[in-house]
Amino acid sequence: MPVLTYHEAKQRLAKGDFPKFLLLQGEERFLWRELIGFLRRRLEARGGSLDYVEWDESAGDAEVCQMLATIPFGSERRLALINNPSPAALENYLRIANPSVVLVLLFETRLKTSTRAYRFLVENGWVVDCSPLRGRDLARWLVEEARSRKKDITPSAIEYLRFLCGDSLAQLCQEIEKTSLYLGRESKVITVEVLKEVGSRTAGRSIFELVDAVAGRKTELVKEVLAEISAQGQPPVLVVTLLSRHFLLMLEMACLLEEGVLPQKIPEAMGIQPFVAKKMLQQLSSFSIAGLERILDALLELDGALKQGRGNPQLLLEAALIEICIKKPLTLQGKRWLWVSQVSLDRDYS
Repeated sequence: MPVLTYHEAKQRLAKGDFPKFLLLQGEERFLWRELIGFLRRRLEARGGSLDYVEWDESAGDAEVCQMLATIPFGSERRLALINNPSPAALENYLRIANPSVVLVLLFETRLKTSTRAYRFLVENGWVVDCSPLRGRDLARWLVEEARSRKKDITPSAIEYLRFLCGDSLAQLCQEIEKTSLYLGRESKVITVEVLKEVGSRTAGRSIFELVDAVAGRKTELVKEVLAEISAQGQPPVLVVTLLSRHFLLMLEMACLLEEGVLPQKIPEAMGIQPFVAKKMLQQLSSFSIAGLERILDALLELDGALKQGRGNPQLLLEAALIEICIKKPLTLQGKRWLWVSQVSLDRDYS
């Protein structure tokens, strides 16, 4: 059997097809949990009791083998999970024939296709790719998450959510769940307007607010937004990465405008959504190209300081952003930039 995608494996489970062995490989642990939870619910739906056990790599080989070979006491089936077993232990586990056990193997890195264990799993079980979802796969996953809650989601709402949450499946799932509950039974469609009404507070949205605060030289607001991002559990290194990505996009936009690209053509030229372009155009009126380059240099230095542990990460981040705030304003000058700013504010991109 070829390697399955997450969606293919879930569809087969939904039809009542259950593997004897299930190998989940890839670093997206959220997909692991989702697929294991779905498998567990499907097994329980077949009737009878289900015994659930899980081991990590520290578990003794003999202990695991004994449990896999034993008929579950008081249950009809056993769902057994093993995290990152060694190659030798894996081969021992696969030799055990116990029809009451469904064995799930979890590997963040992919098994070598040339190994006997991998060939055995492909021939006798399922190998599922749990790599991080990107592009169309991520959009499809969002559509299915909405449908599982009896909702539809518009393409623009998908892009809006991806902008807010990035590729974090946990955050995306949380936003879909929260919005579905907000809509209730009557309303069926998740739109950008609904997402805005719900008032999602995510790292992506806070980054825009943080850039607004920096652009306005509002040091107290910078501290406030940073505190909110910290409360979300976002590590300072990730915040610097998101800020750097944001300012890089702004620099790209500024260069395109300097080359004569019309604001109306920016979304297509940069491959971003119109509402993202609109917001960035508004922010761009507070920065020059040279100013953006200096900010990116400062963020690069900050990234190095954080990774080298030169001080308290939160204090380093706050100090760097406040320093950016209090420097000489970096506003765009000249009639052309004033025209760009006015056009961007007057035109409705949403």
